[in-house]
Amino acid sequence: MLAELALAVTASGTAGMSLYARYLFTCLNTDPLTGLANRAALERRFARARRRRQRVAVLLADANRFKSINDTYGHRVGDLVLCEIATVLALHARPGLLPVRLHGDEFAVLLTGLDAFTDPAAVADQLADAVGDVSVVNGHPVEVSLSIGTATGPATGGLPDLLTRADAAMYRRKNSNRTPVSR
Repeated sequence: MLAELALAVTASGTAGMSLYARYLFTCLNTDPLTGLANRAALERRFARARRRRQRVAVLLADANRFKSINDTYGHRVGDLVLCEIATVLALHARPGLLPVRLHGDEFAVLLTGLDAFTDPAAVADQLADAVGDVSVVNGHPVEVSLSIGTATGPATGGLPDLLTRADAAMYRRKNSNRTPVSR
């Protein structure tokens, strides 16, 4: 509803209203803590890929031992860790790769327009390795890692199905205590 309002206000053409529309659009599509896209933006981007009949992959990532960081250093440092993870994911963003904070310490990455040469597990490995390089946050030593599950399919299927499959793969990986990526 508010997204439609933002679009209508932008279409009205007045400079002040356009600025407000951009503000609304940003609020509706951005996670306030990390600045990454949020679930609404994920759903919108997936819908666009679906209309274009693109092949997509969803990577679902969960921060390992995040509760321990919160318990040891407090929620402020925990928030900073989430922001560091978000920064790493954002630095790896490129056309066709949308990093998203879903909630808590759970992130998603939507890969759209996949071709035969794109390996979602390789992308997940790169992201997990990059996040693993974070070792100090606000002067506190932290061990940050992600467990990442992947699910691939045509966008003509549903986003909930891909998220469910990626979630199952992520928990298989998390519970196996092995490398951080699972298909």
